Amino acid sequence: MKILRIVIGLIVIGISVYGLTTKDYTYSAFSTLFMGFFFALFGIEELRNNRKKGLGYFFLAVAAFILIMALFSF
Repeated sequence: MKILRIVIGLIVIGISVYGLTTKDYTYSAFSTLFMGFFFALFGIEELRNNRKKGLGYFFLAVAAFILIMALFSF
């Protein structure tokens, strides 16, 4: 789970840096989509470890909102 979180984080950073340096925002929807997956992983990890259930549900709600917005941007 930790490796997947790192890989998705690097994908988001890579796409964002590419868009900011080249002023080419055609891949920004993919960045938003992967950010939704990133927040979903945080939420699942919080619920799985039983640390703070409220925070886990909050991350999952934010992830759902981000994923819906990303799907509308395609």
